[in-house]
Amino acid sequence: MIKPFSFVPSNSTMKKHLLPLLLLIQFSAFAQTVGIIQNSDTAFNGYTLFAPVTGKTTYLIDNCGRLVNSWTSNFRPGLSAYLLSNGDLLRAESTGAAHPTYGSVGGAGGRVERIDWNGNLQWNFTYSDTEFVQHHDIVPLPNGNVLLLAWERFTRQQIKALGRDTSKIAASGYVWSEYLVEIQPSGTNTGTVVWEWHFIDHVVQDYDVAQQNYGNVLSHPELLDLNYTGANITQEWIHANSIDYNPALDQILISSRLLGELYVIDHSTTTAEAATHSGGNRGKGGDLLYRWGNPEAYRQGIASDRILYGQHSAKWIFDTENAGKIIVFNNGEGRPQGAYSSIEIFAPQIDSTGTYERNIAGKFLPDTSFWVYKATMPTDFYDNRISGGQELPNGNVLICSGTHGKFFEVTKQGNIVWQYINPVTQSGILSQGQTPSLFANSSFRATRFATNFSGFTGKTLTPGLPVELNPTSNNCVISSVKEVSTETYFSVYPNPASGNEVVIKTEHDFISSEVSLFDLYGEKLLTEKTEGTETVLRLQNFGSGIYFIQLEKNKKRSVSKLVLVR
Repeated sequence: MIKPFSFVPSNSTMKKHLLPLLLLIQFSAFAQTVGIIQNSDTAFNGYTLFAPVTGKTTYLIDNCGRLVNSWTSNFRPGLSAYLLSNGDLLRAESTGAAHPTYGSVGGAGGRVERIDWNGNLQWNFTYSDTEFVQHHDIVPLPNGNVLLLAWERFTRQQIKALGRDTSKIAASGYVWSEYLVEIQPSGTNTGTVVWEWHFIDHVVQDYDVAQQNYGNVLSHPELLDLNYTGANITQEWIHANSIDYNPALDQILISSRLLGELYVIDHSTTTAEAATHSGGNRGKGGDLLYRWGNPEAYRQGIASDRILYGQHSAKWIFDTENAGKIIVFNNGEGRPQGAYSSIEIFAPQIDSTGTYERNIAGKFLPDTSFWVYKATMPTDFYDNRISGGQELPNGNVLICSGTHGKFFEVTKQGNIVWQYINPVTQSGILSQGQTPSLFANSSFRATRFATNFSGFTGKTLTPGLPVELNPTSNNCVISSVKEVSTETYFSVYPNPASGNEVVIKTEHDFISSEVSLFDLYGEKLLTEKTEGTETVLRLQNFGSGIYFIQLEKNKKRSVSKLVLVR
């Protein structure tokens, strides 16, 4: 049974009874179209960071969708943004202009900047030239350096010499590949490259015995098959779209959208070792330590064994019961079972020597995901671009449906407990009541931070207005499953009130109960104990508006509206 709170006079002769209800407190005149849509008390309380793809501002909101802080740049994101442990914002940037080599392809950035909590630019760095450009993702490292993901290109002649079948590449054509570069910041706009790793140094091919890298693909799962393209891609070969760092392992996780695979490499190598097959903590140089998602890519499976399709935002899980596992947004583009998206959590298996385990045939484990979220009707949830997922400390998972600009939190049972729709679009910030069109309010990711996150220490976190324009008075929609009374067990007078006090008259069952005052956003403003059957509630610190008074005792809860006029 779903029933809203009813505001009716107290009646001591009424029969009192309790029913398990799903409470829905909602006071707007129309349905929310942007901003907070749902906020359950089972959602993980914290602050959510997001950087709209079409805007120049990065936002931090509370669970009611109210703005806590923002950082404005001169550039759009390119694409990821991170909140650092001191409260600074680190973000990739795109100037918006077409790159001379890579054009206006999605994800191209080229700049990185760090802005302090108060919006002051601390450092910016350009990593872009005619032959290379930063794109999609960056990662802040514990030593203060920044890891960048970048494109590089090879001519038809160069890639042929490495063993690529170039029959479908024009004589003047190129093949894009990927590499990582670690930057040590200096000054306000400079930095030094202190480490590099390139995919092209770790390939194998059995197409042309006369060219470089010839070998048995099946025998070298630590190398990429230079001629496996997944879908006959001839220009952009890999399309990496996320990177992550594991400080405990000193390893890096890379996601390849086009090849449907995730890769783990060793970061402990020198740059010279990273270009070879030996050296580093694992003794493998820059070779792949682990790969997962598409065993056909290294000839340990067939097309039906593939799990990942166009995936984004592969991240190690930290600080939860699933620490050590990996979470990834599986976009599902080209999925044989139909176009639908899922969130996958899986557990790489590592033996006592630190080696990632494979089965007898040579396929990396596991065979299946540990946990999967998809809609009840799978095709009801589909986002073929960007997007991401994050496991939260309470076990829930925050999901960013990127092209829809929708963020929602689900329990491990698949129940949605929090929802927010980004109101920032390419044409400006929407007013409540307006509906964003597809792609207009895209966001690469959304990340939730706990209230005790170190970056918030000493910072002012007082929530302001919601991000959207003309917000409704109920910007926080609160729902929860509770044992709740269907009747009102107290009265408030005077109501409306204009003075500094109101009297709460309770029935006998609510003597020595807890009385709380809430604002329209669902924020608790004060809590006291009732004194006998009549209790004075002092309101001198509150201005005009609509409030809600709640009494609770032994799982009985009763709510009444209070109008305060100054």
